[in-house]
Amino acid sequence: MKKNYIMLIVLLLFLGATSCEKDEKNVIESSSEVSCSETLSDGKYLKEIVVTDETGKNQAFYAIYSNDETLLKEFYDSHIFSITINKHDVKSIKNESKTKHLNHEKKDFSEKDYPSVNTNEPDINIILIKYNLEENVNSFTLTVESIASKNFNFSAAIGYTTTEDFIGIVHRCQGYEFLIRMTYRNCWLCLTQDVIKDGQNAWIIDSNPSGFYYDWLSIETWRRSIIVIPHIYQTSINYEIVYDIDNFYSRECLLGTYDANNYGECYVATAPVGSTPFIWGPNPNDLRFYYHALNGNQCPLPGSWFDGYSCFVVAIPVGAEPYLWNRNMLVKSQRIL
Repeated sequence: MKKNYIMLIVLLLFLGATSCEKDEKNVIESSSEVSCSETLSDGKYLKEIVVTDETGKNQAFYAIYSNDETLLKEFYDSHIFSITINKHDVKSIKNESKTKHLNHEKKDFSEKDYPSVNTNEPDINIILIKYNLEENVNSFTLTVESIASKNFNFSAAIGYTTTEDFIGIVHRCQGYEFLIRMTYRNCWLCLTQDVIKDGQNAWIIDSNPSGFYYDWLSIETWRRSIIVIPHIYQTSINYEIVYDIDNFYSRECLLGTYDANNYGECYVATAPVGSTPFIWGPNPNDLRFYYHALNGNQCPLPGSWFDGYSCFVVAIPVGAEPYLWNRNMLVKSQRIL
């Protein structure tokens, strides 16, 4: 009896081990990190991913590779991968060899499993390595969707084109971010090309929103353009298009606070009703904002004081561009270039 009991335990352990081994073949493991500890002989970096359908029962194993480790990581972090399966009645699948192919076993992939890379290949290459599907699944498709594209209204894109040698865009610091594409053409019959500099392509997201962008081109072009794709929740224009490099202003102020309603403008103060502001100083590098005193020597604006002639408001920093509008004392925001 004891001998039979021991044999029964051994048999159960054997069946359990066999069952675990079978399940393991139908599972594909994935790492959340880019596989950069080893590179292929051609210098490519690899990222191995498992993509599942909405049921979680069908899987496809892909290898994404690039010769740029940073580009590979950015691509993976900014895209969503999914597969969509096409189901058919099991009885309608007559090709038994195909059913076997759909249930092939997991294996380890080495360098020889990936095709050789030539200089004409794209920066990002996605390779289907294997898939593990239910028996009633006939085929599947891969969907790669940009996370950013979900937030932007591509049907409302606006293009701004110029023959001038400069074009830039500045966010007004109101509302949501936008997506832009910068392009140019060297001649009337030339193809449109994307602007690329230091590996950064023409699609840029202003994510803070506090950015400014220009086309980087130092060459003569026939046309240069900025295409703006607004955020899906943005209902008005919240940027400035600039065609003159000398009028390319940021939102940084040497004095005052930036006025998001007026491009390139920093608000300093407003003279009291009944008075007028003015700018004076002993030389161009030593200027001040003043306004005329009321009733002889009264300076009602908080922070201002009577200096014996007028009401002193504030000294203007060297490099600032002061100006007046109505009773407002203003300076230009800092130039970008």
